[in-house]
Formats: sequence, C-alpha cells, structure tokens
Amino acid sequence: VGLTGERVVNNYKFYAVFQENVEYSVRSGSEQLSLGTLDNVDASAFAGFDYVALGHIHRPQRIGADTIRYAGSPLKLSSSEISQTKSFCVVGITETADGTQAKHRLIDVEPLRDFRKVTGTVDELCKAASLEAEAERNDFIHAVVTDDDPLDVMARLRQVWPNIAQVTFDNATTRAAGADIVADEVDLTKDMLDLFSEFFEAQLGHALAADERKLVVDAFEAARENEGDRA
Repeated sequence: VGLTGERVVNNYKFYAVFQENVEYSVRSGSEQLSLGTLDNVDASAFAGFDYVALGHIHRPQRIGADTIRYAGSPLKLSSSEISQTKSFCVVGITETADGTQAKHRLIDVEPLRDFRKVTGTVDELCKAASLEAEAERNDFIHAVVTDDDPLDVMARLRQVWPNIAQVTFDNATTRAAGADIVADEVDLTKDMLDLFSEFFEAQLGHALAADERKLVVDAFEAARENEGDRA
C-alpha cells in the first residue's frame, strides 16, 4: 500500500508473464535466464492492484496491461540493447469517481555514453576511432574483428576506445568453427584442458604452442589448489 493508500507492487524478484506462453517479458543478452517457472508469476495475479512496477528486465515494456510495466534500465548494458530506446517511466495515480487510476508517461533518456557495435579489421577500427570526436570514443563498444589472425586485439582497441566492453571475431576460422559448434553439442567427457584448447584454436585459428599450453596447465592447477583451500 502506498503512502496515500494506493495499492502498488514494486518488485524485481520474479518475472511477470501474461497468459502463459503468449506474452513473455522480453529479456536482453545480459540478463540471466532461469530454469523452470518458479520465478514466473502470471499477470492475472495483480488484478487488484492500481500499479505494478517491475524491475530487472532491461527493456521497457508492458505485461498484459499498461498498469503492469517493466520500467527498463536507463542505460544500455549490453550489445543486445543497442537498438533500444531507454527511458524513465513516470507514474501518476489519481482518484476518480470509479476509484483510483494510474497513468504513465515515458521520458526518453539520452545517455552520456552510447553503446555501439563496430565491425572491421583491427587497423580499420583503430583508424575509424581516430576520426571520431572524444565523446564518441568514450562510448561503450562491441567490436567485431574480422582479421584472420589478430594479435593484442583488446589492448590495441582499448587505446582508442577506453570503454570497450566486448570483442568478438567474425572471420573464416570462426565461421567454420561456428558451423561445427552449432551442429555438435559440447562433449562434456573431455577435460578442461582439451575444451580450452579447442576454444583457443577456434578463436585464433591455430593450436596452443607448448609454452602456452604449460601456462594454461599451471593456471588450472593453481585454480584447483585455491578451490581446495576454500573447501
């Protein structure tokens, strides 16, 4: 119950859905998906409330009615949100002859730093960044690198885009590996070293060298020892 008697729900511990399997809340890439349906609450459960303010979901949206809404995040938090328009949701609840009535309006937000996706070789991306204004270079960046065998990618790109958030690769090697990854499930009988070695080769196009393999083995052993100490 609100300060002046309004019946308001404000929660982010569950997901509201409307008529199961019809209108699910639309989630973004950075939001954790859950197994099962224990955290899903049908929107009909809120029929007696004047307004239901839900959180955690980054995309602003209504769930079944305008009085059940996810306000959404005021900033873009992952590359899956690049095309979203962020906003603040202002809600007013007034008394009418038929009882209380809730109305909302969205105020678009123009963030200090945008989230952008750029594609090209490392040299092309560095050159493009050099032509941008300082404000643009401080944006959050998802860089898709097309070099076949790039070196020091993150270090080089961070020099021109200090707030770079993600680097992925789209080249001949990763496209070929991606087709195999989609077709085949991960073999969980393999040990961590084999899985890491396959991932390394798929990303960079060549196998681990002997010294690189030793570094990985040492890192795994140190992690196991630390885990044992905590147990």
